[in-house]
Amino acid sequence: MSTIFKTIKTNKMNIQLKKVKINRTFSRETIQFFAELHINGKHIGYAENDGQGGSTNYYRDFGVSYESLVSMQMQTIKDAENYCKTLPPTFVGNIELKMDLQLYIDMIIDNIFNEKELEAFEKKKIKAMSKGLVITKSINNNGFEVFQWKGHTIESLLKHPLGVDAIKKGIAKCISQGYTILNTNLPFNIA
Repeated sequence: MSTIFKTIKTNKMNIQLKKVKINRTFSRETIQFFAELHINGKHIGYAENDGQGGSTNYYRDFGVSYESLVSMQMQTIKDAENYCKTLPPTFVGNIELKMDLQLYIDMIIDNIFNEKELEAFEKKKIKAMSKGLVITKSINNNGFEVFQWKGHTIESLLKHPLGVDAIKKGIAKCISQGYTILNTNLPFNIA
């Protein structure tokens, strides 16, 4: 599980999710999460999805029992719902989705999830760069392979007298096979 704070700030309303906990392991058709819902800087309630394909739920903080606070929470959520309905729709492919608070929350969660996935991918890629040439045929670099030398890492090759030549030959071979080299840890330009 990861915990992070995320906001989508708008001109009229500041809708935030704080203390977001995403569970990738149990996410199936949707992203399983639990978060505090803050509107205009106030903790109003919670948002969650069980990750099984159902809707995202949001609700007031039931730990509050003072009638005036309950009324304020419910009104603030209603105001946020009405505000989100005034926002432009979003599109998934050719399908237009009318904006509402549930979709707005889902978009915040999608942004958090995608950022975390990208961070994990980048860490994995950087680690792979120490082992060999990180190569891809993907246009958007969303996957990669590692071209390695038996018994050597990039670092050990760079220390070996013939290592730079071996790396350059490996690069030429990969490029001739249509790969793009993603390494950023080489002390020379990749042509």
